[in-house]
Amino acid sequence: MEVPAPIRIVFLDDDPDTLSTLSLLADLDGGFEVLGAVSNVAELAALARSVMPDVVVVDHRVAPVDIDRTMRGHHARGEPRSLDDMSGLEAVALLRSIRPDGLIVVYTGLPGLATSAANAGADLYVEKGDPAALLATIKEHRG
Repeated sequence: MEVPAPIRIVFLDDDPDTLSTLSLLADLDGGFEVLGAVSNVAELAALARSVMPDVVVVDHRVAPVDIDRTMRGHHARGEPRSLDDMSGLEAVALLRSIRPDGLIVVYTGLPGLATSAANAGADLYVEKGDPAALLATIKEHRG
């Protein structure tokens, strides 16, 4: 019997503890190959382009890299948003352009964002709580 190839996965979250937990659990599971765990959209875009993951798990809201720029409202004055200013939800469309057939999962601690995640182009929406359940859901969808 042939052993299935591991699911190649990348995580985006601005909480280092969440990134560590998800990466550790995915490594221990054996069904995943963790390609990276990043804390902002700019890092995510670069990583996704270079490694082409099967699955990307994004927190819906990540802190901007340049909080001063964001607070000054550059994008409110019509300036283009940079990758450093993007939220996880905004990153979904970018990820879809990089990896159209990849599975994109929005993983968030705020309830009630399923419609927003689906409208952004995410395949799955999972509320934070049980990281092992997140991984099981991903496996189930990857079949």
